[in-house]
Amino acid sequence: MYENIELITAIITPFTANDQIDYVALDRLADRLLHDGTQGFVIGGTTGEYYLLII
Repeated sequence: MYENIELITAIITPFTANDQIDYVALDRLADRLLHDGTQGFVIGGTTGEYYLLII
């Protein structure tokens, strides 16, 4: 299943000034990373923003 995966990125979760997820910025970031060769993402607080996320 993962034999051909070479690059998975720990993606940040961009937030607005009101501490809401900035979906427009997230979409742009994901598009850019995919364009640059990322084959998948690790999401959900992997870069330290977990304290802003409500589960």
